[in-house]
Amino acid sequence: MAADDTARINVESIHQAEQAVPGRVRCRTVALDFGGTISTDHEDLILGQKRVEQWAAAALHEIAGMGVRLLLASNALAPETRWPALQAAGVHELFSVGLISYALGVAKDEPLFYDLVLTAARCPAREVLFVGNSIADDVAGPMRAGMQACLVRPRPAVWASN
Repeated sequence: MAADDTARINVESIHQAEQAVPGRVRCRTVALDFGGTISTDHEDLILGQKRVEQWAAAALHEIAGMGVRLLLASNALAPETRWPALQAAGVHELFSVGLISYALGVAKDEPLFYDLVLTAARCPAREVLFVGNSIADDVAGPMRAGMQACLVRPRPAVWASN
């Protein structure tokens, strides 16, 4: 499957999620996790962090083109900023705000982190879609704060064997 096809499928899944539940409100803001959601699973030694997947960059351009506000909402250790990876992928200007846990002094799944996401979103919680790969951090936490949530698994899960 080509990267453009994958991006199209991901954008279509957002449209389907909006229409699947009667009374569901169109999302005005998408808050995205980085690691394991839109990034590769290995660090680029030259960049010093994981790169943005090509299919994810294509999907981000399409979503932003629909007038949806994009926020980065990521747990990270100092000095990771995620911006070099976003710049290298040509998507850094699509993001209105970057909420990085170490810089904020608060991480997902603490309620304050999601309050900061909602403040940055500048719209009601029900109009925010939080997208990520962790049930606890990217689905349960945002839903407790009143947001919609979407669990993504761009790669198959790897299970440790005993």
